[in-house]
Amino acid sequence: MCEAYGHRVQKSVFEVVCRDTDKVKLVAALQGAIDPTRDSIRIYRLPANALDNVEHLGLPRHVDPRGPFVI
Repeated sequence: MCEAYGHRVQKSVFEVVCRDTDKVKLVAALQGAIDPTRDSIRIYRLPANALDNVEHLGLPRHVDPRGPFVI
């Protein structure tokens, strides 16, 4: 579900750069899909320029999370 909105960076970690309206849709979809007694989802909102300060180690990123995303 999250891959429809962003990019998987680890097994259960995603980078999503989206408009507020898309965030509302994603949160609603996630709330309908999880079992709130067993599952936990955390959403960290970052400042607009936060990706300019990311340090990345290891394999290079193949997808720019700020670029266009086509499903």
